[in-house]
Amino acid sequence: VSQTETRFGLRGTDLGASFEHQGRLCFLFGDTHPSGKNNEWRPFDGDTIAWSRTTNPETGVRLDFVTAPDGKYLALNVPGVSLRG
Repeated sequence: VSQTETRFGLRGTDLGASFEHQGRLCFLFGDTHPSGKNNEWRPFDGDTIAWSRTTNPETGVRLDFVTAPDGKYLALNVPGVSLRG
């Protein structure tokens, strides 16, 4: 349902923490790996944020990710803090 590799260039990610915020189910994922090469928007082991407005998990959970200007996922950047594994 999410087609995360096709839509966001995301091949895999570590376990995430989830919480509800303003009608969305939000996910904070660690150690995310792109389907292509790492770059400034998607560094090695970068962390990502996704959300869903799905209310019935039996129909599949569609995730949307914070994206870079190229439309693929954007890893978090916290100045002065390493988010690598």
